[in-house]
Amino acid sequence: MLMILTCFVPMLCGLALFAVPALKNEKRTRNLFTGASMLVMVLLSVLTALQGDMSITLFSITPTLPIVMQADALAQLDEDDLELTLTNIKRLLRK
Repeated sequence: MLMILTCFVPMLCGLALFAVPALKNEKRTRNLFTGASMLVMVLLSVLTALQGDMSITLFSITPTLPIVMQADALAQLDEDDLELTLTNIKRLLRK
């Protein structure tokens, strides 16, 4: 469930930027919403990475060829990139 949220939250936030008039028209509100969305994404990513090895089979092309979404050691290495995201959040909130 957590891996699916990690995929869908950014899409929903992006759609909200175009659909909600207050976010579309006011720069300060849009920046706050974007910063909050990025912070939620960082938290979801950290929680997903810290849970260890897990995978979800999305679908199977053949019985021996499944298409899988997986969080493993490589996902944990991606946590280093989160520091850059936090820096960008701080910069957005200052504007």
